[in-house]
Amino acid sequence: MVLRRHTALLLALLLALVACDRSATPAAPSKPASEPQEAPGQPEPPAPTPQATKPAPIPFEIVGEVAGLIDPVRLDGLQGKRAANRSLRRVCFVLESARQGGHPPAAIIDAAQEALEVSGTARAEAVKASLIRNLDILEKLGCLEPAGMAKLETSNAPTITRGPYAGDIASVDHIIPRSVCEELDERLYNLEFMPSRMNSGKGNRVTERKVQIGRRWNRLGLLSDAGLQAVELAADRG
Repeated sequence: MVLRRHTALLLALLLALVACDRSATPAAPSKPASEPQEAPGQPEPPAPTPQATKPAPIPFEIVGEVAGLIDPVRLDGLQGKRAANRSLRRVCFVLESARQGGHPPAAIIDAAQEALEVSGTARAEAVKASLIRNLDILEKLGCLEPAGMAKLETSNAPTITRGPYAGDIASVDHIIPRSVCEELDERLYNLEFMPSRMNSGKGNRVTERKVQIGRRWNRLGLLSDAGLQAVELAADRG
């Protein structure tokens, strides 16, 4: 009986020693987790968007010439019929030449009007819109090709090269005729390029469109009350 108990104690002690030995044995290092793999076909991140390049500064001499050509004080002091026509042709040449060199005409006009300290006035806005419109007319008539530009450079009338009036001269028309309202004779916003045959054919008639233009200019302070009255009377006479 005593022998059996002694044997059992020895067995228990042996088992305890084995358990302690196992607990002291360091565990095998676990394998590091594999790095996440990129899913096949996943798109690459977008490339950074390049910053827009700043426009080149407008040369001072261009701004200065345009300012001189559209100066309202100078234009209002011109003497003689249609004296502003030459200024319109020359300023269109300067603006188109600058555009071909990478300078937007609108930006040049803004800079010139700022130099003249007239920016934001009704007259300045009307002149700017008129110059942009006249450049568009010249382009559609094919007058901004080298031959036409050579004429405009010397303030002369270019020849139309496109459309049904090809071969005709691009004359300068007064939207509201000078004979009806002389105060608008030298105002750039009252001037518009037109084929000479069309200009001759329309005469001095004042249409409803011109009456509406006159009323708008009157509201903006670009046409006097007396001038508007003359326009409306001319329209009534037909």
